[in-house]
Amino acid sequence: MPSATGPGFIRDAVHQLTHPPQNQVGALDGLRSLAILLVVVAHCGSGFQAAGGASVLTRLPFVVRGWVGVDLFFVLSGYFIGRQLWQELVKTGTIRIGRFIVRRSLRIWPLYFAVLALVTLGRGVPVWQSDGYWPEWVFLSNYVPRGVIMGSWSLAIEEQFYILAPLVLWVCSRKSLDLKRYGLGLLLVFATLPAIRYGVFGSLAAWEAHRTELYLYFSLHTHADGLIAGLILAVCSVDGDLRRWCQARSFRLLVPLAAILAVVLTTCQREAFNFFGLALFFATLTASCLFSPGRWTRWLEIRPFFTLSRLSFGIYLVHWFFVEPLAIRVTGTSLPGWAQFLALIGGVTAISVLMTTLTFVLIERPFLQWRDRLMPVVPVTRT
Repeated sequence: MPSATGPGFIRDAVHQLTHPPQNQVGALDGLRSLAILLVVVAHCGSGFQAAGGASVLTRLPFVVRGWVGVDLFFVLSGYFIGRQLWQELVKTGTIRIGRFIVRRSLRIWPLYFAVLALVTLGRGVPVWQSDGYWPEWVFLSNYVPRGVIMGSWSLAIEEQFYILAPLVLWVCSRKSLDLKRYGLGLLLVFATLPAIRYGVFGSLAAWEAHRTELYLYFSLHTHADGLIAGLILAVCSVDGDLRRWCQARSFRLLVPLAAILAVVLTTCQREAFNFFGLALFFATLTASCLFSPGRWTRWLEIRPFFTLSRLSFGIYLVHWFFVEPLAIRVTGTSLPGWAQFLALIGGVTAISVLMTTLTFVLIERPFLQWRDRLMPVVPVTRT
């Protein structure tokens, strides 16, 4: 593995953080940046109120419901992962599951386990005695919710998805390589998810209401709408006929309609349609960036969004740890409430960006370089 030292190494890392590669859909970096900003703002809002702060800003919809940024992450993850898998299937006729999982692990595990180990040791609990944190070490914290990283549940969902998606695709590819069939099958799965969620909700009716809601929120089988929607987008982007059909449609005109439909469905039955509506809206928004780009998407392609997108995983991991101490500090000042809240958001974001830039240089990038040397990605020609 390369040494993370020397001015050349740092210069190359900074260049990688500030210069998008060619043929990249820059608007998707903008969407990913918006997703992490929504999550940070939401946690700053709850942390600000917990510290005794008061501001009308904390009642704004994008603050109260900033957690929807996670669902946008799910759609984007489903798309990026699905596109890799579909392209490999088209090129080779199969899926190399082990190779795929190792590549994803070298992207996620180094920083994740470094943060988990540091926080565990920082709390005075040796790693080998951290029985209470074991769900986070094996990516099961979405079903056994305890530990030290608040957002580990969504990372657990994604890790489980990284295993199941290539496995299911590999099994299905033994029977057919027709991407249109996969797309149709995924549409059927997507359409049945609200019914599955409502069935789970009904079976858990004897629980306390908040426990039922948390179970629906944290579990893979009840919160996979965004991931499935992303897979559908991936099929449409790889299959030539479907891609041309999508490009002939104006998805940007469907974005407001998808937003209205999401609100209507959620109002009708929240437990069944909440995540479904969000996935539908975010998938339509993503599709508009992929298939109907234009002047309206250019603001998503600005250079800072690319940098924020590259750092989003690290920011998601570490920003939680700065919210409480900074909230206590800002609420102790004489600033008006709105200024305190904005200062909290700015402080948490700035510190998180600085911290994750450092971890990108020292932890993430060396492993990514090692991964790319061991298992280089072979470009796939569109069909």
